[in-house]
Amino acid sequence: MRNGRSHGFTLMELAAVVAILSLIAAFGMPTYDMFVRRARTAEARAVLESLAHAELAYRRDHRRFLELPPNPPPAPGAQPHAAVDNAQWRELGMPLRGDYWFQYSTEYSGGAWLVVARGDQNGDGLESRFTINLETLKLSTTDELE
Repeated sequence: MRNGRSHGFTLMELAAVVAILSLIAAFGMPTYDMFVRRARTAEARAVLESLAHAELAYRRDHRRFLELPPNPPPAPGAQPHAAVDNAQWRELGMPLRGDYWFQYSTEYSGGAWLVVARGDQNGDGLESRFTINLETLKLSTTDELE
């Protein structure tokens, strides 16, 4: 027997489902953003540590650090950029291959050699900067959230 109701969902039921999905999304997005930032920070730290070790080995063999141009050339933002193969990075024994969220370089600043990573971790236009001082091997950050 049918009581005259159609088979399907009422407007109230659909509104309740939309409200529940909105709550899940509202609580999930900040967590997702945090995990994305952590993953990108892990990339920066891993490349910086490798770069610092390569620079120290180069200094041991050549008695000087090798100044590296920024790679990839445009500072990455909301999208990763492909690294460019060049002679200095190959001479160091660390050619970058693939796509990176940060731009890596070495520079002489304030009386010390630094390996530097610059990038926009979440595409909001604010730069994060990670450095390792090659004399002290201390990691410093200037993060967009600080």
